[in-house]
Amino acid sequence: AERAALAPLSHVEAAKAIRALIGAAWQPSAHFAWLRQRYPDGVPQDEIESIAAQLRERGGQAGPLQAVGGSSC
Repeated sequence: AERAALAPLSHVEAAKAIRALIGAAWQPSAHFAWLRQRYPDGVPQDEIESIAAQLRERGGQAGPLQAVGGSSC
């Protein structure tokens, strides 16, 4: 029998689940913005663990939404 497709999680639900997996590495504003940008229609439930692993591997870096500034001088 085929498994029914799971409805995507809201960004808030996904954030709570990911935060539970990565703990102190969770950066609320950066990671939440990254989730909203990457998954505008909701976060697939079956990707929560892989998203958590990505964020953990990046050392808390959320990707392209991270602000960078200053000069290289």
